[in-house]
Amino acid sequence: MGKLTHHAGDDCPGGHGFSIVRTGSGAQLIAAERERQVVEEGYTAEHDAGHAEELILAAAAYIVNLTNSSDGVIVDPHEFWPWAGRFWKPTEDVRRDLVKAGALIAAAIDAWPEDRP
Repeated sequence: MGKLTHHAGDDCPGGHGFSIVRTGSGAQLIAAERERQVVEEGYTAEHDAGHAEELILAAAAYIVNLTNSSDGVIVDPHEFWPWAGRFWKPTEDVRRDLVKAGALIAAAIDAWPEDRP
């Protein structure tokens, strides 16, 4: 299943309290990544409130970056990336970056005001 595995202290890969889940359905992987973003990075719904449009752009940047590697069309993902470059962390793993994009979309849905169409 796509559930985060918690490790006590800093003994897991990457020195964080969670390891990245790489198996499960797309929905499970996205949910696990969103949980990691909340728990490990502190990107809670409260933190994300008011940033829905930025979260959408960040997801688009990951998707654009993936299409650059597969079809030869070159679009600069930084044109979409809404934050400082140090937060841009694409990988060489297409599935991992799709999961990141999906988790950003999930965060955007949660941050989108319910009274706004």
